[in-house]
Amino acid sequence: MNALPKGPALLAVASFFFAIMATLVAALHGAVSAAQLVAVRFAFGALAMGAFFLARGRRPQLERWPLLLLRAFLGCGAVYLYFFAIGQIGPGPATMLNFLSPCYTAVLAPLFLEEKSGRYVLVGLVIATAGAALVALGAGDAGRPITALGIGAGVLSGLMSGAATTSVRGLRQSTDAFTVYFAFCLFGFLLTAPLAAAQWTAPDGRAWLIIAAMAVVSLIAQLLYTYAMGYTKTVTAGIANQLAPVFSFGLAVLFLGDRPAATTLVGAALCIAGVLVGLRESAV
Repeated sequence: MNALPKGPALLAVASFFFAIMATLVAALHGAVSAAQLVAVRFAFGALAMGAFFLARGRRPQLERWPLLLLRAFLGCGAVYLYFFAIGQIGPGPATMLNFLSPCYTAVLAPLFLEEKSGRYVLVGLVIATAGAALVALGAGDAGRPITALGIGAGVLSGLMSGAATTSVRGLRQSTDAFTVYFAFCLFGFLLTAPLAAAQWTAPDGRAWLIIAAMAVVSLIAQLLYTYAMGYTKTVTAGIANQLAPVFSFGLAVLFLGDRPAATTLVGAALCIAGVLVGLRESAV
């Protein structure tokens, strides 16, 4: 049986769970710091994966620890900046800026994984960047102020996410998904715990429920994503990942009362179109 279709299909499902995660983070309305959220997410994931390995009676494959550590650093930075951007400009625009990452991945994959990209990459990157600018402008029209800090965090989170995706693809060629995720959470927690401790605030009961739900949804999304990357080329994965901004906008409208401006919707369409143009060679 051909295993290729299940990669993009699982990435599409993972995108939906990532969108739920973003909506839950936005529902906190900045009451909990980004560092605190990231540290709790990583702690939950590390404990869950540790329990998994204990129950299975086997050890994680940590032989490639330098690349695992690099993946953790890149992923940790991407997640922190993504959560920070959500608090600044909302889940829809932040998710769109974060999911520019396939364009960056299309540049990085040929350099480090020998997965070649064609001439459409640069054209797609220009179109997607223009769309991202419209999304950022639309964030202000939707009732949130435009902050250079929030926009910058969203763009940088996408760049680091693209680099992290490239490292995950490299790892999944010889390392199982559970080890990759366990190392990500363990190293990520060690990296974020000091900052979280410095910014720690005591959440109320409602906030703890949202944080707990965010941690569970994040675990599901990240495991699906990591597993699927073993069956999907780095560039091709970007196409399925573009469903996340669409899901995120929809959930924000349904549950957070957001009303995206016309510029946001046009920017979203333009951004996705740019990514599809940039990834065109993966389908030919």
